Amino acid sequence: MGIGRRTSDGVRRTCHQVINQVLRPEYAKKLWAGVFSLAEQHLDMHQSVKEQPKEWDRFIGAATKKFPIFRAFEDVWPLREYTTQRLRKYRSRMMKATEQGNITERDLPKQYQDAPPPGEEMAADLHRATEPPSNMTTGTEIGNTFKTLFNGNVRLQPYGACEMYAEMLIEHGHQAPHSPVFSASWRASSHELPPRAATADPSALPTSDIVSPTSELTKALAISPAPLDPRQHVGAFLASLCPPLPHMLPIFTRAGICNERCLQAMAAWSPARIDDFLRKMVDRRDLSALEAEAIACGLREISQRAV
Repeated sequence: MGIGRRTSDGVRRTCHQVINQVLRPEYAKKLWAGVFSLAEQHLDMHQSVKEQPKEWDRFIGAATKKFPIFRAFEDVWPLREYTTQRLRKYRSRMMKATEQGNITERDLPKQYQDAPPPGEEMAADLHRATEPPSNMTTGTEIGNTFKTLFNGNVRLQPYGACEMYAEMLIEHGHQAPHSPVFSASWRASSHELPPRAATADPSALPTSDIVSPTSELTKALAISPAPLDPRQHVGAFLASLCPPLPHMLPIFTRAGICNERCLQAMAAWSPARIDDFLRKMVDRRDLSALEAEAIACGLREISQRAV
């Protein structure tokens, strides 16, 4: 079995690659360091996962609770893959060192902490996400940093196997119904958080008739880990609906509604044409009747603002 999982586009991605799509490299480092520290507390590093099923289940439960970002993935597979690979590599290095007789088991954990993460050869362009940061010494400190990582909510919606759309809302107390929400307050110290890029200023973003430069969604796009692309205007529109429908972005893209101009053109359609278009999507089971109504209402609002 290979490392990682295939996404809907057929590309195999590792646990590091999917996490780096959502988090900045410095935060990904802290996440993986925290996972490994927690694994040392719950698991026997000299045994495989199959040899300690109860301890493994307790570890998965504790890690999922401490780092809720993994809940956005089916069966929390990045967490399972990363830890399994680390355990396997740990035991392999231990056996090799024992045979050579040049290292003791007591010295091995420190040497292993400095080793490259599993799958590094397959993703050489990734940052060394498992190297523990020098200012984080315990699992508790790392966990507390991640609990205070975001000011507001982080919503992750998987596409297909592990393709995702990430949105960060920085206003306190804003929770959209029917969407997976991971809440935390941002109280981390300044030395743990790098200065925000110049593009984080909402005034530096492209203006839009759909999302105002000062709106929450524009701020969300400003701090998104991925570069701004035309589809994010459509994603922001879908996320602003009630109920929010960010998971509809791939369907809209396949239908040719892939940027702000296309979305505005669709909003300019007659109500009958919009209803016919959405009815066909409901018939194909691309969306439910409730979702179709939410989209129609959102398009009407765009059309009214354009008048």
